[in-house]
Order: sequence, then structure tokens, then C-alpha cells
Amino acid sequence: MEHDFAISHLLEAISSKSDRFVFYGGTALSRTFLNGLRLSEDVDLLSVGPRQPVAVALDRAIRDSLERDFGLIEGHPGLDQVKADTDASLYRIGAAQIKVQLINGERYTRWPRQSTPVSMRYAGMPDRVMTTLSPDGFACAKLSAWCDTTRNAPRDLYDLWAMAEQGMIDAAAAETFRRLGDTGSFPRLWMFPRKAPTQAQWQDSIGHQCRPQVGPDKAYEIVVGAWLQAVSDAEHRGGR
Repeated sequence: MEHDFAISHLLEAISSKSDRFVFYGGTALSRTFLNGLRLSEDVDLLSVGPRQPVAVALDRAIRDSLERDFGLIEGHPGLDQVKADTDASLYRIGAAQIKVQLINGERYTRWPRQSTPVSMRYAGMPDRVMTTLSPDGFACAKLSAWCDTTRNAPRDLYDLWAMAEQGMIDAAAAETFRRLGDTGSFPRLWMFPRKAPTQAQWQDSIGHQCRPQVGPDKAYEIVVGAWLQAVSDAEHRGGR
């Protein structure tokens, strides 16, 4: 909970620069369209425009906003000092260390975006409006992440399961994936991981963030079924 609370303060600090970045990823999902699904683990951002000036602005906002209440804020390294945009920065906020990643948005798939109220979760901290992915943008981004064999992150499947339960995996999402995704096609079964995570992998990935509401096998079945149905619906609407 202390870690989640620190993330709320960091998000509040950077919200004044919300025109400079897109808030995406699992933490963004669990504070917007899937509010409360799991505790926050890290902060994933995309720059709007070139990365470096955005990194400088966000690093300054974090320090200027939080040092009065939390003492010296240090980034290891700061967002403006990482060697590659895929490298994360670690900011110490009180006793918590928060991982922040700022990806160069100019090189990231431009999934649909919108302005969205983001929950700060704690008393005295009102929601902040930020630019996030849209529901179909989140569905496509999470599907791409789940299909990335280098990640092997069961939490992506858990988030997709929750999106399926909320009706976010639909024909519009399938059409968006075909239009903007790297493959230029609808999601197909061969793109998905071949099997569900083990129960141990499932618990290790998300057990510290929530009490899982579904097991890995059932989540896999629901997610695959939701995407296949979404593609079928899109094709019947004339999107073939």
C-alpha cells in the first residue's frame, strides 16, 4: 500500500504536465477503466513529441512537487539521464522506490488516445485528468504486450481478462488492431501464447498486487475466446 500511495503522489506531481505525455500500461488501466483491479507497480509513459524535453520537464515536476513533503527526491538515473528510452528510472519517494519508464512516443504505435480521469485512490487526492489510451487502444496495446514472447508477463493476461469481462475486447478493438498494429491484420490465434501460465507463475506475477479473481487457465480461455469473437464480429461488419 505504501508503494501504491507513493505512485499516487508521483502521478499527482506530473499531472500538471499531462499535455506532454500519454499514461498507459497496467497502472494506467487499474486507475481508469479497470479502477482498483490491482495495486500499482510502476508508471509507464509515452512522450508527446521528442522524448528529451519531456523527460526534463517531468523530472523537474517530480522533484519540485514532492521534495517539500518527502525530502530529497533522487532518480537513479533521472528520466533525463537514461541511456535508452526503454531503461527505467527509479525515484525514491519516502521509503518507496518507484520505477518510471518514459518511452519515446514518436517510435511507439499510435494507439487511439483520449482524456481520462485518473484515480489517485486516497483521501484528499482528487482524480486528475490525463491523456491515456482509449478503451480499444488499451485492449490492443495489452494484446501486443501479451503476444510479445520476450515479456512473459502473466499480468498482461490478467489485465486482458478483466478487459474482456468489461466488454473492452470488441469489434472496434479488433479493427483498431488491424488498422494500426504491426501485423496489418486482425488478431489471429497463432499470434497468442500457446498456453496459459502455470498457477505458480500466475501467483508470482500478480499475487502481490491483488487477490486474483480468476485462475490462469480460465483467464486464457476467456481472453482467447473474446478476441476470436471480436474478430468474427468485425469481419461480419465488413472489416475483412
